[in-house]
Amino acid sequence: MTLLTPAATMRLGELAASAPAVRRALGDRFAFIEASLVEEDKRTDDRPAERRLANATFYSYSRNVAVRALLREGEVIEVSDVEGYQPPESPDEIERAVALARGEPQLREAASKLEGRALLTEPDEGQPGAGHRVLYVSFMAPGTGLAEMFALVDLTDNRVLEAGRVAGG
Repeated sequence: MTLLTPAATMRLGELAASAPAVRRALGDRFAFIEASLVEEDKRTDDRPAERRLANATFYSYSRNVAVRALLREGEVIEVSDVEGYQPPESPDEIERAVALARGEPQLREAASKLEGRALLTEPDEGQPGAGHRVLYVSFMAPGTGLAEMFALVDLTDNRVLEAGRVAGG
C-alpha cells in the first residue's frame, strides 16, 4: 500500500483548496483535514501523488460541514458535502484550539507553563457546542500525562465554551 508523504498530503490539500468549486463549498473559514489515495488507485506506480486519484477532506466552519474534493491528475473532478461526518481533528485545528484556550483569562497564566493537547468531541444535543466542530483541550505538565486544566473549544463559532481546572487536578 502506498501512503502519502506529509508533503504530498499538503500539496493535494493546496491543489483542492485553490479550485473555485472547492472555495465556494468551503466559504471563508475552513481547515484542511487530510488527503488520501482512493482505494482503486493505491497500486504501486511511478506517478507522484498529485497525479493520482485522491480525496482531500476539509471542514467548513462557515457552513459547519465536512467537504470532500475528489482529484484526478491534480484537478478537482467532484466536490461534495459530507453531512453528519466529523473527520478527525487536524494538527492545525489542534493548534488553533489550544491557542484559543490559552487566551482564556482563567487559563492564561497557568496554561502558559503547560503542554496543550486536543481531541475532537461531540457534545450531546442541547449542550453548548452541539452540532458544531468542538475540541476538548487539556493542559498538562510536560511528561506527566495528567491534565490540570481544560477547555471546550468551538471551532465553528471560534470561541471557548467552557474552561477551568480539571476536577481533582
